[in-house]
Amino acid sequence: MLPRAAVGDARFTQRAPGSLGEIQFTITVSDTGAITEVTFAPGSDALLQGLVERAVRFLGKGQFALRESAEGTLGGVQRVTLKATLSQGAPDEDTDDPSATRSIGFEPPRPTSDGVRRGVGYFELQGGLRLDLATQFARD
Repeated sequence: MLPRAAVGDARFTQRAPGSLGEIQFTITVSDTGAITEVTFAPGSDALLQGLVERAVRFLGKGQFALRESAEGTLGGVQRVTLKATLSQGAPDEDTDDPSATRSIGFEPPRPTSDGVRRGVGYFELQGGLRLDLATQFARD
């Protein structure tokens, strides 16, 4: 959902290529599966915080479960670290709108040997701008 929430945010096109840094936040899910709270670490980058807030709004009133929730429950707290990087590739030759989406995708989080789940997402614009998002999920 993060790449979809980032598309169309003109603030990304105003940033220079390179690391946009990282943001840490927690998502609280109720026992009924509703996202009830998102809390950001102090000093979080406004652009990345806005990206996470839009993604949560896009998720709307969906029902969620944390992988590590106790049997029979959906709720808990999930810590997330998001790292963002911008790069500039070659633009499409025949584009009338460099801000139009060229491609968008993700690889869902997968467990690693250290017990942390990692995933990636990206979007690429016809003007060649690419945003890569790396996520790390750890259980509180």
